[in-house]
Amino acid sequence: MAHKDIRCFVSRVADPFLNLAIEEWYDIVGRNQNPWKECNVHALSADNVPWVRRKSGGGTVFHDRGNSIYSVIEPREAFTRRKNAELVARALQNLDIPAEVNERHDLVVEGKKVSGSAFKLTNHRAYHHGTMLIDADLPRLRKYLKISRPGLVTKGVPSVPSPVTNLRPYSLTVDHSSFCEAVIDQFRKAHDLGYLKVNKLTETVLDREPKVREAYDELKSDEWRMGQTPEFTHTFELDGTCVINSRSGRITGVSFDPLPGHGHDELFVAGLEDYKQCLLDQWYLPATVHSAWPAFVAMQRGAVTETHPAMVRLRAFTASLAQAL
Repeated sequence: MAHKDIRCFVSRVADPFLNLAIEEWYDIVGRNQNPWKECNVHALSADNVPWVRRKSGGGTVFHDRGNSIYSVIEPREAFTRRKNAELVARALQNLDIPAEVNERHDLVVEGKKVSGSAFKLTNHRAYHHGTMLIDADLPRLRKYLKISRPGLVTKGVPSVPSPVTNLRPYSLTVDHSSFCEAVIDQFRKAHDLGYLKVNKLTETVLDREPKVREAYDELKSDEWRMGQTPEFTHTFELDGTCVINSRSGRITGVSFDPLPGHGHDELFVAGLEDYKQCLLDQWYLPATVHSAWPAFVAMQRGAVTETHPAMVRLRAFTASLAQAL
């Protein structure tokens, strides 16, 4: 790579959608993962925390202000995950943090993961980015990423859980700025550069670069976030066995086998059949279950009021269904 082709950027942006769009601007979440299998989506929603699907593969990660990100874009023939991971490891070692690269190309300190990475290959370039847990809120990380849904069977790629730690226990002075400076210094040395200009990026890039805007809008769209979800089936118990099928993030089928003696009379069962039709081809979201109710009521054309005992039970059932998603 010629020296004139080497550029360095440090983003001052905290919006994950925009940071991923900036990375795409130069070439190019995990992309092939199922958010309902990987994340506690109800906790994320309750805390108003967005989830983002990136364009690279790899596992699910948690971002806050205590977690920094590094990215390397280079010719495909020059790319190896270990080379870039070792560069970052040297940067940490220069900060007196005993980091090393394990067999999965993760960065670890005393056996605990402080950085994972993902990549994407195109015809001519490689795109590689990784996390760095400096002073992240680890209890929140576990709250959002620790979830067990054995009844959700997906074709998506599962994350590989690992014990994690922050850099903070190993250094009282390390922060985002010192980490960036250390990585830039190692990058400069690796490419035998006497000087490397650092370009600062802010939110203004969104209006200045049409390709960033295009990537940003795509990353925030439901068609990307939801629509890229691999096909899956979710089976769970809810006064009986409920099975929901989904493809491309949309509900393609719903079946319910009620337990006897739970008050599910013929009117309830008939109403449920109508309600299931209102869910088909809708996004697999708790909000979808709630928003389908008015359409279901309209289907009844006044033949059954919402105060009818069967309708009251059905409304309670749909609320439990939304919570089970």
